[in-house]
Amino acid sequence: MAFVIVLILFRALCGKYNYKNVSIEKLKPGMLLSSGTVFNFYNSKIKGLPDDCSESMSSRLTYEEIESIKLWQKSKNGSNEVVIVRKIHFAPFIFLGTVISLIMAG
Repeated sequence: MAFVIVLILFRALCGKYNYKNVSIEKLKPGMLLSSGTVFNFYNSKIKGLPDDCSESMSSRLTYEEIESIKLWQKSKNGSNEVVIVRKIHFAPFIFLGTVISLIMAG
């Protein structure tokens, strides 16, 4: 039970920095939708809405999906905003850590 509570708290903390509300008009191809946003699309009858809720790089938005989301926005269950996932590029941090480690070791 303690592990589940820690996991929920950790997810909430990460959610503060990894997710961002974006207006549907500002959506661009290549953005990633949060799994919560994709779950909102499941009851919709609009074709072409994204259905991959893995939040991985393979589920980036296409132009056609954005057009379907704009149609969903105008439906009775639609919303003016969606939540996207902000991906952090870790290569600079790994590089910096390697450089600092090499300096400290030698």
